[in-house]
Amino acid sequence: MKTLLFLFLSCACFAQEFTVTPAGLASKTDPSKTYVVVHFEGVSADSLYASAKRYVQSKYTGPKDAIKGELPSQFISFETTSDTIMSVKEKNKTVAYNATYTTTIDFKDGKIRISFPAVDIYTLNKSGEKEAYPFSAYWNKSGKLVNSRSKKLVEAYFNAFTGSLIKGVNSGGNKSHTGSAEW
Repeated sequence: MKTLLFLFLSCACFAQEFTVTPAGLASKTDPSKTYVVVHFEGVSADSLYASAKRYVQSKYTGPKDAIKGELPSQFISFETTSDTIMSVKEKNKTVAYNATYTTTIDFKDGKIRISFPAVDIYTLNKSGEKEAYPFSAYWNKSGKLVNSRSKKLVEAYFNAFTGSLIKGVNSGGNKSHTGSAEW
């Protein structure tokens, strides 16, 4: 319960959130967009990039984290592996769901765009092998949502992660605010 409260409070820092769709993470306000935009009034792309890069380099330093690509003042992309993004009680046992995902941050003067172009959620079976748990698994063949609890937990995780990322960019003295999702 404390974890859910923390995730909720972390998500409350920005109005644009992600939602899980069968195709992946999308903007909650416009599911046709696979990103959220956060505005930093009067802050240059150079400053936003520098703040984001400092945050990424300080926060994601483990052997499971790697910067995959970057172009100064334009974008930075990094891959993260989380040992457990959520644990769910299923059939009297606790199942830990792990994720490896790529985060991309694009920069323009006064705003950043955050997206997750590659997300691999999985469990580990008894022999330690990955068993994929794609986003499409939350819906049945008729398109009806069948696993809302796990869907909400995944959304909470990625929204908290995004909130932390925004706070990291803010730590460079940049003040964010929500606005339109226009890029």
